[in-house]
Amino acid sequence: MLRSRICLIGTFLSLLITMSLKAQDKNVFIDDKHNEEALIQHWGDSCVTISKSDVNGYRTFYIEKRIKVLHCNTSSFEGNYGLVGLTDATISNCKMKSGIFIDSSSNLSFKSNDNDYRIIGFINSIIFYVSFSGDTIGNLKFDNCNFKNNPINFDYCYLKNGIVFEDEVPEIINFENVKIEGEIKFFNCRIIKPIIFSVTRDFPFSSINLGYSKFDLDFKEEIGQSERIAILRQILETQKRIGLAEDIEKVDIEIKNLMLEQKFDFNLWFQRFLWNFGYDKTLLIERLLTSFMIFYFFNIVFFKRLATKVYNIKNIAAEFYRIESNAKSVYLMFRYYMLVFIYSSLIFFGLKMDLDRFNFAYLPFTLYLMTFYLIGIIFLFYLVGLILIR
Repeated sequence: MLRSRICLIGTFLSLLITMSLKAQDKNVFIDDKHNEEALIQHWGDSCVTISKSDVNGYRTFYIEKRIKVLHCNTSSFEGNYGLVGLTDATISNCKMKSGIFIDSSSNLSFKSNDNDYRIIGFINSIIFYVSFSGDTIGNLKFDNCNFKNNPINFDYCYLKNGIVFEDEVPEIINFENVKIEGEIKFFNCRIIKPIIFSVTRDFPFSSINLGYSKFDLDFKEEIGQSERIAILRQILETQKRIGLAEDIEKVDIEIKNLMLEQKFDFNLWFQRFLWNFGYDKTLLIERLLTSFMIFYFFNIVFFKRLATKVYNIKNIAAEFYRIESNAKSVYLMFRYYMLVFIYSSLIFFGLKMDLDRFNFAYLPFTLYLMTFYLIGIIFLFYLVGLILIR
């Protein structure tokens, strides 16, 4: 008797479990319902489709880790709704007069929805895919989400109050024909490598509230160099307001490099060659020392002709003859190299050359000395500017 009762109870429990599993596996289509009870009674189903419905409960309602697939189409939501543990969700043509909070979910697609001025929030989610297409969104926030290397797509969207990323950021964000009021903000974000913003010409670039060292722009092919320069100038103005010195430097260098690619300008090219448009002071010193050492080594080879026949500096010429007339020694060789160094310095760093001392019969050597004299003057001019900047 006892054994038969135990068997009966076991059969009954097995039946309940089977019914429960079947209930969780079935797909439910909710049409023309007018309150959130339609969701509550199907909270255990694995796939729910809501179409042409008014879900108008005004309290915060969470669907917790039961519905895995949710499709919402041409429906209206009022109140605050939390969706937890979704693997897939498609929300299209809906009017959301509410806050939608999506927690611990992954593949999400939004199309042609009107969110008014409320919040769509992604919280603690592992996001493999998220796409917005033709949506009007009041507030959009990603809080501590793990983006799995796939881009976030915004196509033909209207973002009324910008976007907020907190803690984590995606690697790539695609913006195509997007209108943004407000800013794209980043709070406490760990940005290991620059975020790539893939953009079209109509994107409001001044809305990116982030230092330029932390993001790169991937321009669409239809954006020409002139437009890119204009876009980068917009970003430069933003960086002057919010960025650090290295951010301003990066965008300014990009602008000038693009200008050189578009049209050669000797002055701009020389500025880049000399000290990277004024941003690399050590490069200026390196160029100066390199130019002087080239001048010095050539002078070592041709010193006798230069000092005695081309550009005669009286005391230096006399000293050269004294060294030449004496027996060779290490000391005299040292004096010779020092004499060449002094001669080179007087010309390269001199503020004035006496034209009466030139022997124009040696025209190539005369032009050689005058060229390095002018190079030295240019370097002195920039060195004075460097000192004044500091």
